[in-house]
Amino acid sequence: MVKIIRPDFTPRLLEAHTRPMLPRSDGPIRVGVLHNRKQNADVLIGRLAENLARDLGGRVSYVDAKDHAAIPAPLEMLDAAAAASDVVFTGSGD
Repeated sequence: MVKIIRPDFTPRLLEAHTRPMLPRSDGPIRVGVLHNRKQNADVLIGRLAENLARDLGGRVSYVDAKDHAAIPAPLEMLDAAAAASDVVFTGSGD
C-alpha cells in the first residue's frame, strides 16, 4: 500500500501495484534540474539533484529554467530534460 500525503494534509491510500522500471542508461545515474524560477527554486532543487547524484555515484546532467513560474515548460525543454536525464527535479511550491 502507498500512502500519499496531499498538500491539504488529507491522507489517501492507494492499493499497492507494480510498475515497470523506467528505462535508464547503462552508466551512472543522470540527474536533471528544470526549475520554475520561483525564488530559491534553483538552489533548493539544485542541491537536491547534486545530493542525489553524489549519493548514487551519478552526475547532474541537465540544468535549465522555464521563462516564468506561471507557464508550462515548452515541449522542447521537457524532451531535452528527458533525453539528458534519468530523473529530473522540477519546480518548487510557495
